[in-house]
Amino acid sequence: GVHANGQVVALYLKSAFPLLARNAGSDDDEPGDVLGEESLPKNSLDCLECFVQPRNNKKKKGKAVASTTYQRKTMNEYDYCKTLNNVLPPSIRILGWCPVSSEFSARFSCS
Repeated sequence: GVHANGQVVALYLKSAFPLLARNAGSDDDEPGDVLGEESLPKNSLDCLECFVQPRNNKKKKGKAVASTTYQRKTMNEYDYCKTLNNVLPPSIRILGWCPVSSEFSARFSCS
């Protein structure tokens, strides 16, 4: 959609945070609740300490082994601007991003 400040585009992008990432309590070494949209970083510079399941590439009789253990990890969101600008022509640049609700419309929500 067109906005007075330039073009606005809405995209569905993959997050750096796994679906089952859990909140890290301030004092606990135990995972908290599953991360919600409101607790994810709002840009690629903000860090978030959370619990994630370690990657497990071991298979048992052809099936992946489910892991119930978590490891504490400090993560950043992907740098979407850098990633997209690497594949766009020089005449098109991404300057910033922000998460929006699923009801957001690039055509109708900009004023």
